[in-house]
Amino acid sequence: MKSRTIIPALAVATLALAGCSHADNSSSSASPSSSASTSSSSASATPTEAASASEAPATESPSVTETTPEDSPSDSSSETDSTEAAPTEAPAPADSPAPSQAAPSSAPADSAPDANQAPAPAQPNAGGSSVNSSALRKAEQYSSMMHMSKLGVYDQLTSEYGEKFSPEAAQYAIDNMKADWNANALAKAKDYQSQMNMSPEAIRTQLTSEYGEKFTPEEADYAIQHLNG
Repeated sequence: MKSRTIIPALAVATLALAGCSHADNSSSSASPSSSASTSSSSASATPTEAASASEAPATESPSVTETTPEDSPSDSSSETDSTEAAPTEAPAPADSPAPSQAAPSSAPADSAPDANQAPAPAQPNAGGSSVNSSALRKAEQYSSMMHMSKLGVYDQLTSEYGEKFSPEAAQYAIDNMKADWNANALAKAKDYQSQMNMSPEAIRTQLTSEYGEKFTPEEADYAIQHLNG
């Protein structure tokens, strides 16, 4: 708006100066009487011409429209519309399946073993396994041919320098073999007497020694009592 007001004012001032110079030139060339009339007429005509001159530029000057960021509401409204987008609705979460309930056990409660009930005794296997049978046969050979004691047979079956049977197989053989341990002690005592000429007391010591025949004291007594019988 300030630029539009300044342009016509400069035009009016320019025209006024031009009129004044023209009047001076006319007055200098005319007579005093004519100059007075001319000056009066020019003085009366000057405001009119100035007014017309001032009106001419106002009508002929092109209007200039200055656009500022504030004068364009359409752009700002479009930017506002673009930025203020309606929020999209998030999809509703799917309903989680309800946890399945574990089916109750159909086993009866009384199927658990009774803690107070004694376990049934294991039925002995008459034949035994092949390992047990081998241990049994080997034990009977040691008893009948070498007249060994019960503990002597067991040690020979499990010894790493002997038969190398397991303790279970050796015990199976001792429990199921048929042997007369008193007779074995007597037979071993007669061997010591006849072959080594040992006294009865030395024979007793040899029969019961842990480094000897390993008979029980009762079996050794039986052998000594029947040594000369």
